[in-house]
Amino acid sequence: MTDKRLYEVVEATGETLTGSLHIIDTSEQYKSDEREGKFRVYHSKGFCFDVKKEYVCEPDEVGSYDGVESDGFTYSYYTEWEGFDNTLTLKEAFKLIKSNSHLPIQD
Repeated sequence: MTDKRLYEVVEATGETLTGSLHIIDTSEQYKSDEREGKFRVYHSKGFCFDVKKEYVCEPDEVGSYDGVESDGFTYSYYTEWEGFDNTLTLKEAFKLIKSNSHLPIQD
């Protein structure tokens, strides 16, 4: 499981408020490139996390940067929100999304 994979699954699921899961697209609040994105995810078990995709460079320039995916973006997973359970691992976050999504998500 990677930050990129979690971001892709959350993005594919899209904004939703179903049962125990609430996904909010917060991209417009910060993005400097149309291809960037950010989502905040709340779960009724007391979890809150963000997944983010940020533009760094064009794919042919990736070799000049550390930590950049082959598509020219960095992906991040953030759980440090006050008042929420911050122990959720990336793998557990993926499982929460998978179990609450309407999409057929492969591991």
